[in-house]
Amino acid sequence: QFANDRLLPNAAKWDQEEIFPRDVLKEAAELGFGGVYVKDDVGGSNLSRVDASVIFEAMSTADVSTTALLSIHNMCAALIDRFGTEEQRQHFLPPLVTAERLASYCLTEPGSGSDAASLQTRAVKQGDHYVLNGSKAFISGAGESEVYLIMARTGGPGPKGISCILVEK
Repeated sequence: QFANDRLLPNAAKWDQEEIFPRDVLKEAAELGFGGVYVKDDVGGSNLSRVDASVIFEAMSTADVSTTALLSIHNMCAALIDRFGTEEQRQHFLPPLVTAERLASYCLTEPGSGSDAASLQTRAVKQGDHYVLNGSKAFISGAGESEVYLIMARTGGPGPKGISCILVEK
């Protein structure tokens, strides 16, 4: 119902006029769609991948662009939930599951596309933080997001030398 009522009537206009429907993403989050895979102790819906597939398939029948953005946001929240420290979970996830803040996944690079094993962006540890050096491209929601999960090389060549660096705007 949400997809038909809130996405379908607006999808073409949002695309044509390059409107980012943050208010509608917040409405989706009120229905539990801001943290579909996230554990409920931080406000997530704690649903399965199958549940998420049904949700995102239904939403995409009305608006593929907005659904893709929400799906990527959910992937980022799930990565923080699963691999983040408890401090990171408590800091980042409550505003992500409500869509008060949005997250972007940053893998694609100008020279290597989405081939993770070929990425060139580097992250070098300096003290208690990392310094990132490289370029990313085609990052969904990049201009609007406040949280970025950046894939960067911290080790040698190939897929095993890649880390995910959490960056807050």
